[in-house]
Amino acid sequence: MNAIRKTSECDIYLRLSDAAIEGELDPREEALRAEAKRIGWSVRRVVRENDLSANGQASAWKRKKITTPTGEVKLTTIRPGFRSVLADIMTGVNLLAEDLDRMLRQPRDGEDLIDAIEISGASARSLSGSLTLTDGG
Repeated sequence: MNAIRKTSECDIYLRLSDAAIEGELDPREEALRAEAKRIGWSVRRVVRENDLSANGQASAWKRKKITTPTGEVKLTTIRPGFRSVLADIMTGVNLLAEDLDRMLRQPRDGEDLIDAIEISGASARSLSGSLTLTDGG
């Protein structure tokens, strides 16, 4: 098995669930970039997840089958940005978000995040302090 390379890089995750606030993401991203710098992380990439369907309605409860980082098949809300962040975590990249409720859309998301953090030894934090999993949890 390949060892996971722990890094000081992070993904910043921002979730949009209201089209009216799309322009407000820039200052929120800047606050996250400042926090990453403060804790000594370099920003690898910024993931902006649009939680809206084509008709402008929140798409939070449209579920499909997925395979989790541990290989389990489950029903979950399809959020490609969130899934890509989990894949990065599995390679040792850290995560920085605004708040736990902006990161997770349903309890299963939290389970998948905890699994990825534990397996990889990475860290996940939030500006609010509601999400703090360090060095594998």
